[in-house]
Amino acid sequence: MARRQLPELNAGSMADIAFILLLFFLVSTTLKESKGIPTAMKSNDQIPQPRKWEDRNLLKLDLLADGTVLLEDEVFIPEQLKDEVIVFLTNEGRDPNYSDSFEEALVYFTPHPEAPYDSYLEVFSHVKAAFHQLRNNYAIQRYGKAYDLFLDTEEDRAKARAVRKKYPLKFIESPHK
Repeated sequence: MARRQLPELNAGSMADIAFILLLFFLVSTTLKESKGIPTAMKSNDQIPQPRKWEDRNLLKLDLLADGTVLLEDEVFIPEQLKDEVIVFLTNEGRDPNYSDSFEEALVYFTPHPEAPYDSYLEVFSHVKAAFHQLRNNYAIQRYGKAYDLFLDTEEDRAKARAVRKKYPLKFIESPHK
C-alpha cells in the first residue's frame, strides 16, 4: 500500500502571525508605573565612621506595619513632619528636647518591613523636603538665589556643592527590630 504524502505546513506564515500577536500585546498592554526615590549613594570613601549619638541629637521616626508614623514613640501626622524636622535640625541647643546643633543632629528612621510603601515614600519625602528647605534658605541668605534656581554653570555648581556641604542629608534608615 502506498503511503500518501501529507502536505507540508508553511512555518513562515505561523511565525509571522506569532510576531504580529506579540507586537499587538506589547503595544496594547499598559505597564504599571513604578514608584521610587532617586537617591545618590555615597561611595565607600565618603561613608563616615560609626560613632555614638546622644539621644537628644537623634530624631527617631518609626513607621509601623499599618502605616502609622511615630515620632519619638508618639503618633505623629506625616504632613507636619517637615516643620518638625526643620525645628529639630536648627535648634542650636536652645530647646533641651531638640538637637545641640545641625552638625550633631541625625534623623533616624525605622520602617516596619510590612509598612505600606506609600507611607514610606510620604515620610521620606517630608524629611527630604525639610533638608531641601534648609538648603534653599541658606542659598538665598548666602548667594541671594534659591537652591532650586542654580543653573548648570561651573559657578552655580560650586555654589550648590557648598550648600549641600553645609546641609548634607543626615538621614539613616535602620532595619526594623
